[in-house]
Amino acid sequence: EIPKDRLSQQLNSGIPVNLSNGKQVLLRWMSFSDIPGVLDLERRIFPSPWVYESFAYELTNRNYNISMVGVIGNQVIAYNVTYLVVDEIHISNIAVSPAFRRLKIGETLLWISLEIGKSSDCQFAHLEVRKNNIAAISLYKRYGFQIIGLRKNYYENEKEDALLMSLNLESEIKHGLVQTK
Repeated sequence: EIPKDRLSQQLNSGIPVNLSNGKQVLLRWMSFSDIPGVLDLERRIFPSPWVYESFAYELTNRNYNISMVGVIGNQVIAYNVTYLVVDEIHISNIAVSPAFRRLKIGETLLWISLEIGKSSDCQFAHLEVRKNNIAAISLYKRYGFQIIGLRKNYYENEKEDALLMSLNLESEIKHGLVQTK
């Protein structure tokens, strides 16, 4: 279950993040009213996007689901979906609008997810990433994720392989780098 720690509480009202382009994004828990904007972003980014029901189902399961959005005004420009599973977290989706990439929004969503996982006593974080998504792989490696396997044809419609990456959360996560305690 998601703990009622300071970071989780801040997501209730939103965490404002100043971007290097002069704009401010508000990171907060995803709500049902965000799903149309999330779907628009999903369709623009992914060849096989999730459908409304997938996101709605996740939002009804707040005990194990960490779903956040980044919004500017009423526009969803980023989101992530992460699951708490016993003593592990699984990062399912992190997406950022192409117009807002390289501003550390995705990295901030990743960091928040990992911190919530740590405060939930999770020991490991896992994710799958497209084998050719060099930018995402680089981000995950900066955080200490290691490639531990390959999932052949994980993305069935595109016949693309995924790398399975894992991170030991017993390490301290600071500024995109993992340092041993």
